[in-house]
Amino acid sequence: MSSDGRWIISNLFTDKAEALKNAQALLKTAKGDAVRVVEERGSGSTSTIFEEKIAGKREAELTISAVDDAPLCEAPADFYRFPARRTAGRLFRSFLDKQGITALELLFDRTRLSELARMERLLNQGIQRIADLQSDAVGCKPGERIDVLWAAFNRIRERTRDADAKAGLAVLDQQGMHTMLAATAAEGVPEEADVRAFGVLAACIAREAEWMGKLERILDLLDKPCGKAGVSMLDGVMAEIVDGNAAARDLLGAQSNLGAALLCLSRLASGRGAKVRWPVQTAARLAEIMGRLDLPETRAVLLARVTRNLSGLQPLSRDDEEADRAAFTALLESLIASAGLWGGAPMSEAIVRRLRMTFGVNGEDLTFEQAQKMLMKQFPSGLVRLGFLLDISATSLWERNQAVVLKELLTRIDGIRALSDLLPPGGGTAEFLTEAVHDLIRRFKASALPEEAGALFAAKMAQFLKEAEQAADLAPETFRAPVPEKKGLPRREYPAGHILFQEGDAGSDAYIIISGEIEIIRRDGNTDRVIAVLDRGAIFGEMALIDDQPRMATARVRKDAVLTLVPRNRFKAKLDRALESDHVVGLLIRTFVERLRLLPSGPGVQLPLD
Repeated sequence: MSSDGRWIISNLFTDKAEALKNAQALLKTAKGDAVRVVEERGSGSTSTIFEEKIAGKREAELTISAVDDAPLCEAPADFYRFPARRTAGRLFRSFLDKQGITALELLFDRTRLSELARMERLLNQGIQRIADLQSDAVGCKPGERIDVLWAAFNRIRERTRDADAKAGLAVLDQQGMHTMLAATAAEGVPEEADVRAFGVLAACIAREAEWMGKLERILDLLDKPCGKAGVSMLDGVMAEIVDGNAAARDLLGAQSNLGAALLCLSRLASGRGAKVRWPVQTAARLAEIMGRLDLPETRAVLLARVTRNLSGLQPLSRDDEEADRAAFTALLESLIASAGLWGGAPMSEAIVRRLRMTFGVNGEDLTFEQAQKMLMKQFPSGLVRLGFLLDISATSLWERNQAVVLKELLTRIDGIRALSDLLPPGGGTAEFLTEAVHDLIRRFKASALPEEAGALFAAKMAQFLKEAEQAADLAPETFRAPVPEKKGLPRREYPAGHILFQEGDAGSDAYIIISGEIEIIRRDGNTDRVIAVLDRGAIFGEMALIDDQPRMATARVRKDAVLTLVPRNRFKAKLDRALESDHVVGLLIRTFVERLRLLPSGPGVQLPLD
């Protein structure tokens, strides 16, 4: 083991006796702090068969780790809940790793709490750090918070005298989490029920000395009836376990490079790892459960680890530049969620920074704009693109690149006529769309969009949410995936009743009907009047592309339709080339359009189909 606490593989043996002999030889070299012999089992798990510190080595002094937030604990029970345990676990990581325990176990272990108390310098530093973070939030001096925290520490240590989890542990083992919670709730003061339940869970995982053994205990409980509260509690305990570096290394097993390790973590977090061949059986079990249950705390911890490593400078691959780029591309694909990237704004920022470095040319990083363009091409749907752009506006990248991000975002929003335009390949059910739109709205609320752009986006979101909620009352196939594109122009399927554009809208696309029927509607006073019904082969919406004037009528799908879209930029490019070659044709077209728009709209007059 090196001085920074990492185990380094020295040799591999097929014979246990040879491995132990080599371990004794390593102990005499005085290199490193300790020697360990680990046996790999057929299931992919490992067990330690020998471990000894190197004689004469001075034990490194334990120190606190950096933390940036410390939740306020208003009630005594709050010190036992996951947010407080997460902070304590990260702050006292060196102490906990040395003991091989979680913060949850520490809270119910009088012996180890007393040992921590004897390490006055370490404990004082930790309490001082928490007090500094909390004093600004509560508007008091750090010294006042120090007194509060010391009192809480002593109260927690004193409470361990009366902690007895034997009865609850028996219920947990025999009947599972749901029954154990009911039993603890029926005992004593109701407000203390959670603390008693956490004591039972601490006793449960404390029976295991290895990190994977602790994790297996939690996975066993998640395979039994837990109830919503039970799943939430177990999620926090599991997140606490995998938040440690040692547990994360044990979980992933041997990985070829950083990119492979991060890919495994992202697949676990996204719930897409059920079909992956994992080197460690515990990871395979975790992957299956992550795909089956909603475990937000565990997911957040795993994604935070991916974000931290992506933000560093270590290459993803140990090979050449192309291998590094391939590793990045695979990782990016695994991080794509329904409406953005897993991990939100921090992950999006890390991805941009890593992409600029990985795909740079001649030692120069890509510009932000180049990186953004590359990502827009990589993302499979409008939902993901919008979510990513919103997340970027909530990062430190926004200040320097606001104009670039805002231009891309507004262009994307302006080009969306209906919710179906945002669909990923393969489409999505009404439930998927509703969740995705709500996800976009959450990202929007955390964004830093200026007021005008924010109002436009909010209006679009209201439209999309209404469409998604209406679709929830229909068959899942109401919203279909786009039909594969042919001859360079996109095709889309629209259900009957869908509004393609309304009278007075700005024009962005023309349409060619492949199948189905479209009705053209004109507002006549307070009445909508159908002035034409179009079918296969007809083109409509083209006039607004020529003169940039508002739509003169509304287009609504009469029968389920497949349409070819002719985007404005494609149409204008072709038209401009034609006008450059023949100015007379350009004059005739513009004159024709102007005269058509001046035609009266009374009965008996055929309107242009726009």
